[in-house]
Amino acid sequence: MGCCLSRRVAAPRNFGVLREARGRWAPCLHQVKILIVSDITWGPATLRALQEAVREVHPSAVMVAGDIVDNKSGDLDACWRGVLGFFRYLSKSRIAATYVRGNWDRSPGYETLSHAKLPFIQNCTSRVIELAGLRVLGIPHQFTNNLNSARALSSAFPENVDIVLAHAENIRRVWLLHLNARVVVTGHFDEQIAEVRGKLLISTWNFPRHFVVLDWRPRQLDIEYQYPSSHPRSSTRRATFSKRGLVWKNRPFANSEEYGRRLDALLNARERLLSGLEERKTLEQQLLALGVPERHIREYLARPA
Repeated sequence: MGCCLSRRVAAPRNFGVLREARGRWAPCLHQVKILIVSDITWGPATLRALQEAVREVHPSAVMVAGDIVDNKSGDLDACWRGVLGFFRYLSKSRIAATYVRGNWDRSPGYETLSHAKLPFIQNCTSRVIELAGLRVLGIPHQFTNNLNSARALSSAFPENVDIVLAHAENIRRVWLLHLNARVVVTGHFDEQIAEVRGKLLISTWNFPRHFVVLDWRPRQLDIEYQYPSSHPRSSTRRATFSKRGLVWKNRPFANSEEYGRRLDALLNARERLLSGLEERKTLEQQLLALGVPERHIREYLARPA
């Protein structure tokens, strides 16, 4: 008889900042409020909208989850000038910020950010940095645009971190959950919050359509999706994440719980397949019954080439 692939796993007891102390991770007791944006659509009012979001949130740090510019604006040079203007604003305000490379963040404009050498601004792409006391690992789009690279993520980046900041393809986001992190944040597609095996997964896209505020406290994480007042979905979405799991404070996103169950089922199926506890065909049928897309199943359960 096949095993049920959808199960709820308790979240870790400690949600403090991961710090290495005498060979083990210990909590940090301070609060960190993070403003998260991604897939920025540039226009005449975009820079002002970013600055207004910062003034509204009063963040300790800012994270940009890829696609710092977009391919629809026409004038990419103007986009990169806007990005530099935003980062200069953060640097002058002494607000720490980091960014990861998205699929539209191309040369030569992308290199202008590192050449600017702005204080408080760090590129976390393909490395671990410290941001406001948090350890952040940046996973660029290129690592999930290729299946072999996605499979290799956990061996390439074995470090314990607080946050994975990614710009990941939807079909390969499950591989981000193999990384040793409390929170996974990805841009590129979708608005979603899910709990998967005690980890918090946040997906976001398209500023200024919305932005995310992650309020990191020692024992609890508060998450808000904020929308402009002109947006039809103008009410803020709120949730908390603690040892009790993910709890919505108001109307959740559609299929949020189901989304988390499907990812958990994928992880469980791969474990059972690799341990020889279940046949591939049986696992595929169970996953299809849960609504997991067939392409996601076949790719995730496939043997490495």
